Amino acid sequence: MASSPVQTRPPTLTRRILLIHLKKTLPHFPAEVLRAGLEEIIACLADSLVRGGPVILRGFGRFQLRRYQNSTKTVGVVFRPSPGLFSRLNSGQSPPPTPRRRPV
Repeated sequence: MASSPVQTRPPTLTRRILLIHLKKTLPHFPAEVLRAGLEEIIACLADSLVRGGPVILRGFGRFQLRRYQNSTKTVGVVFRPSPGLFSRLNSGQSPPPTPRRRPV
């Protein structure tokens, strides 16, 4: 009897991982400045959704809050990927390599 292949889950992108990536790509900025900048960006995105506006990130996609008709308290965030991301998701392509910055 053949065993089924074990499916591994891709790593979850968290604030911590984003901050580590920012520290690697922007080493000349202090960690606290990067953390504050990341928190401010996340707060701005959340505020836009709370106000009912969409969040559009070019090349990535669009997030929008949707309220369901059967309940005034039930909401969901709808994500619509950009055409470029959509084709990458469907083709199974790995992401392009991250360009490395030269130290100044």
